[in-house]
Amino acid sequence: MFTRTAKKSENTTMNKDQKRALAKFNAHKKARGRKQRKDAPSRATQDALGYRALYEDGTMQINDHEWSRTIQFKDVNYQTAARDKQVDYFTQYGDLFNSIEGDSSIEITVRNERVDVDEFMAQSGFKKQGDGLDPLRQEMDDYMLSRLQDHGTSMIKEKYMTITTHGEDKQVVLQDLGGMCDTAIETLREMGSDAHVLDGAERLAVLNSSLRPGTHLHFSFEDLKYSGLTTHSVIAPTSLTFKDKKTFELGDKFAQIIYLRQYPTQLSDRLFRDITKIIGDLEVSVHIKPIAQDKAMNSVRLKTAMMNKEKSELQRKAIKDGYDPSILPADLDFKIKEADELLDQMREANQKLFAVTFLVMAKADSEEDLRQLVTKIKTAANTSLCEMVNLDYLQKQALSSVLVIGKNYVPINRQLTTSAVAIMLPFTAQELTEPSGLLYGINQVTKNVITADRRKLKAGNGLVMGRPGAGKSFATKMEMISVALRDPDAEVLIIDPEREYPAVGEALNGQVVRISPGTKTFINPLEINESYGDDDDPVLLKTDFVTTVCELLIGGKEGLTSERRSLIDRACRIMYRDYFEGVSLDPVTGKQKNPDTKMPTLVDFSRVLKSQPEPVGKQIAVELEPFIEGSLSSFAHQTNVDTSNRVMVFDVKDLGKNMRSFGMMVVLDEIWNHITANRREGKRTWIYVDEMQLLFTNQYASNYFFELWSRARKWGAIPTGITQNVETMLMSADAQRMLSNSEFVLLLDQATNDRDSLVDLLKLSSHEAGYITNAKQGHGLLIAGQTTVPFENDFPKATKLYKIMSTKPEDMDQYKKRSQDEDAN
Repeated sequence: MFTRTAKKSENTTMNKDQKRALAKFNAHKKARGRKQRKDAPSRATQDALGYRALYEDGTMQINDHEWSRTIQFKDVNYQTAARDKQVDYFTQYGDLFNSIEGDSSIEITVRNERVDVDEFMAQSGFKKQGDGLDPLRQEMDDYMLSRLQDHGTSMIKEKYMTITTHGEDKQVVLQDLGGMCDTAIETLREMGSDAHVLDGAERLAVLNSSLRPGTHLHFSFEDLKYSGLTTHSVIAPTSLTFKDKKTFELGDKFAQIIYLRQYPTQLSDRLFRDITKIIGDLEVSVHIKPIAQDKAMNSVRLKTAMMNKEKSELQRKAIKDGYDPSILPADLDFKIKEADELLDQMREANQKLFAVTFLVMAKADSEEDLRQLVTKIKTAANTSLCEMVNLDYLQKQALSSVLVIGKNYVPINRQLTTSAVAIMLPFTAQELTEPSGLLYGINQVTKNVITADRRKLKAGNGLVMGRPGAGKSFATKMEMISVALRDPDAEVLIIDPEREYPAVGEALNGQVVRISPGTKTFINPLEINESYGDDDDPVLLKTDFVTTVCELLIGGKEGLTSERRSLIDRACRIMYRDYFEGVSLDPVTGKQKNPDTKMPTLVDFSRVLKSQPEPVGKQIAVELEPFIEGSLSSFAHQTNVDTSNRVMVFDVKDLGKNMRSFGMMVVLDEIWNHITANRREGKRTWIYVDEMQLLFTNQYASNYFFELWSRARKWGAIPTGITQNVETMLMSADAQRMLSNSEFVLLLDQATNDRDSLVDLLKLSSHEAGYITNAKQGHGLLIAGQTTVPFENDFPKATKLYKIMSTKPEDMDQYKKRSQDEDAN
């Protein structure tokens, strides 16, 4: 009674417009429900799917007493791991199966599906902006498209583990199922594989990809309330025809499921790899169900007894017929010995027995394409001494068995031990293909494209390292150009000590700022904005920067005295107080109080110091004089370059020895100004520091850079350091910490000592180290978060982008001449 009254009261509080909107919404939902019922596949097609219900949390009810959940897990670099690491993977994987008890089972699924090139390009391509840079965007698109098409191997490999358990009490069953999933995820993560349980919508999307390839699932569980349908109607194919004993039609696709009948004495870890590297739409499903240990041992003993009985009968017959009783069929003695060894392993080596069914489903656009694909699968199995055969008259049962349901409907299995199951590892090599990412080349192992999105990493800070000529500058330029072309709001700021990046700045309509004694382009190190202070008083932080600069310039070995620090602090407060007072708005007129107020410079700083009553103030001004009025006064002027340009190259090559550290700190502080202003506007700042090791030659510059690097993520900045002197850089403790805390590392060919240092610091395997040893130009290792992939990047030379990105003198000269000709025309 109370509930009904509450609902009525709630309804009466709605006004007419709200009621009309609600009625319209419900009518729309009901109309959509009617349409869904009308368009739903036939009941027979839906009933062919071997489960009862799927719920929003991802739990599937298979029948009255069986329930399942599916875990998606990522690949690990098994193929490139050292031998002892491969053994660790094998052991952990075996322990996972040994942890499954009772009436539970595991289904391992690996799905191979071709990349939809059009969809991939729509997500990862460069959208035209009409800003004069579209020809460069087209070249980037052409390169990406060629990588996808030339290799013809771009495959999506998805890996799933479906855990099923059985019981009478639903609550207990679901509790046990949750515990087993947690254990499996923990084990997979210990192996380095990211894993999570799929919710209902995610699991339906996987089923939809299997049953309706090439389509996208648009579904909400709320839809079922209005249509009265089940999840079967959402994923069932338009048609499902089993008219042949060994194949069937799945919508407009032809499909066949085959099974592994003949296993070798010793299984190889190559089985999964050899099958899943085949180019084609296929799904591998392995059902693994533990056999109770007592039943398993009794089964082995029974088979052993039967073989020994057969042996005795053959020996008696041989004696009776006058033959040597010791001469018996070789395979019989071998099988008896094998069974005895199995009993010993089950008793002493933690080996269990499992009922295993290994299935592969192939799909193709034509019967001939299907026949060829199935032949390739059988041939791949043969390389591991396995035999895959047709599954006649069982295709309907096999279809539900292949799907991520977790129930094996095929009445065929083979008993295997823990080690035999574990050796069928579904791991090969990690992939890095993010739809929103930038292109970095081709995976050397899988030949798939590599696209990574540094913005999604916990800390997108990155390092690019390689010996001279390895291709580090080219790789860095490719990324910074991609950033500028992809995101019209992103800022790209480059510190260039060797004058390698002016072509990039010019090509992107950027600003190249040459900083040197005697230059006519100036940057004012005392510039400040209201966002400078990281939610604190910006003057406090700017004062700290000015104090550090003074310590660098006139502090000497002992540093600044407390009296000098106090005077510098006071001078900054006075100087910025006057500035902010002058630029503030008059509350009456709404206009700036003093229109003549300008940003303070070192000249103003010196003037304030000289005006202080303490003699030491004048002394500080005198000591700073060379940097304010003398030959080193490049940073004592108002900024006269366009700092609003979103691509800026700070050319610091001509900074002399006396100015290098000071100049680098000024540039870093200018970059910090950009970072703080960009965060306020919601823009990303990408920072590139070439010859990064130079910053660590001076304590003050090193400390300032380390602080900027550490704060970058919070402020929406992504810094990248580039160096060819790894060993020198790693002599700095700060540099080591920066490398350890960077989730993006691009390694190219390394000198021996540098490689050894990186192997220890980054914990690379010997196989991985091989990719940065005598590597070709543009080849190496890319580390992004928990993913490590070997890459190759052979950019087409007959492009304008190649000329811009190349650091070869002949290419740079050609680009310069071409640009001059274009300007002349």
